[in-house]
Amino acid sequence: MSDKSIYTYNNGRAWITEKDKELLKLIWLHKSVTVSQVRFFLLKAYGMKKSAVYKKLQKWNELKITKTQVYSGRKKVQLRCVQINKNGIDILVNEGVIHNSTYPLVELPNPKTADHFFLTREIVIRTYLEFYKKGGRFTSIPPLETPYYDTKVKKAYKEQEKTS
Repeated sequence: MSDKSIYTYNNGRAWITEKDKELLKLIWLHKSVTVSQVRFFLLKAYGMKKSAVYKKLQKWNELKITKTQVYSGRKKVQLRCVQINKNGIDILVNEGVIHNSTYPLVELPNPKTADHFFLTREIVIRTYLEFYKKGGRFTSIPPLETPYYDTKVKKAYKEQEKTS
């Protein structure tokens, strides 16, 4: 397998590396992450400089791989958020990172729950990086793929108790 894959769109080309696929998957899994979280992830995992992160996100936005938008949460806090776009999902499918996805493109969170929404992503990214530094990997479960996970697990345990 090649070190890089090239994707051509009407307005340019994207060279997608393994670290790009890893970042796209992270964004896809978590629906929306802040630009600061992307910057932190790429700095800690790959030593990528701030200017290179911004250049990459700008190029990806132009090619509709991702979209970056300003989100105004509670108390008028503004965050720049990155979400996967259709071309980004297509790249992940073509590269075999995910299966053909019907995973919906989502809107930004409700301002009332934004603190929780972005904080959970911060915890996941920092945990992922700790595993990464030690040579390990893990994948978090996307909430839209397992919407009733807790309910299903509890039900399975109850069923198991009945048969025991």
